[in-house]
Amino acid sequence: MATSETSAQDYLGNPHDRFTRHMLANLDNVRELVRRALPAEVVEQLDLASLRPAKQSFVDQTLRSSHTDLVFETQLANGAEAFVVLLLEHKSSPDELTAFQVLRYIVRLGEERLRNKQPLCPVLPVVLYHGPRPWNAARSVRELVGGPAAFLEFVPDFTLPLVDLSQWSDDELREESLFMAYMSLLKYIHDDSLPARLVEFFRLLRRLLPPASGMECLEAVLRYLFSGASQLSNDVLQAAVVQVFHEEGESLMPTIAEQVFQAGLEKGEQQGIEQGINRGLAHGELIGEIRVLQQMLGKAVSTREELRGKSLEELTELAGELNAAASRREN
Repeated sequence: MATSETSAQDYLGNPHDRFTRHMLANLDNVRELVRRALPAEVVEQLDLASLRPAKQSFVDQTLRSSHTDLVFETQLANGAEAFVVLLLEHKSSPDELTAFQVLRYIVRLGEERLRNKQPLCPVLPVVLYHGPRPWNAARSVRELVGGPAAFLEFVPDFTLPLVDLSQWSDDELREESLFMAYMSLLKYIHDDSLPARLVEFFRLLRRLLPPASGMECLEAVLRYLFSGASQLSNDVLQAAVVQVFHEEGESLMPTIAEQVFQAGLEKGEQQGIEQGINRGLAHGELIGEIRVLQQMLGKAVSTREELRGKSLEELTELAGELNAAASRREN
């Protein structure tokens, strides 16, 4: 069973997991990812308007350091049920056993349905990979299993739909959409060119941020850059944000950015900067984690205003309780 302390540490220790969960909490981004990953003849059979998060998660605890799995339910065009399993690769190189791991998820999902006296239904896996090198691992179980060719008909056969961001060009990523802005950030989060791309990226983001949730989106991006981009200095990030969001005398920098920057600057040393940032980020990150878990568990989702009124210790305890409930449901 997860404790509140370990669950908070695991959550705060995986910035890629946090950011992708934020991005895919918006179902329009999920739909766009599905459209780009699956063949057109498959997508046209899906009623993506009905897509919603499933309450189950089937990733093994031992794999959580390198994978995020998100499961969505959707109806087919003919009214039948289907599942879309998004497996997000966070490793710097492709995992050789990803195809086998996906097969295990498909089997576990089927077992859960049979336990609930539901019929088996299609499961559509999608792998989103954002490592710096092209994917070169097996995309089918058949590639993993040795033996004579005559044995292949006895090996499960499917090919993983793969979104490999290392193969997306800069021209594609400049498309004017928030989804593509997020994809660009995932692609370059570890790249040495990221500092030089920041101003252009923030200008694109500023044009695209939705009025209703713009601050929340920018908050998630800043947190991801702070914790996920080791090659990016605090000064460079601060300068890029100020340049774009304070242009022409405007004061558009959100309160969260000012608070986080100030928390670091008051310390004066790199160690103090990291501690100040981590403390400031923890509160916001746990709020996002709690809201995602509440949604997954079918509970009433707290507003951000309600959760901001709680202390860091109260949020950590609540996140731990929700993580424990999610673990019990999986088992």
